[in-house]
Amino acid sequence: MQIKKTIEKIPGGMMLIPLLLGACIKTFAPDTGSYLGSFTGGLISGTLPILGVWFFCMVQV
Repeated sequence: MQIKKTIEKIPGGMMLIPLLLGACIKTFAPDTGSYLGSFTGGLISGTLPILGVWFFCMVQV
């Protein structure tokens, strides 16, 4: 995939690019989660992101 190859050119890109993208969305459009619906709002804020990171780290080990 072209997107993944581009992201992998940046050191730590698989972690930094989504982090920066999420920070920009939260900064410039803070009400996006409530506008897009309850599931997306749960992805942006709440315990779902914490669980997602936890399960991702557990699978990578």
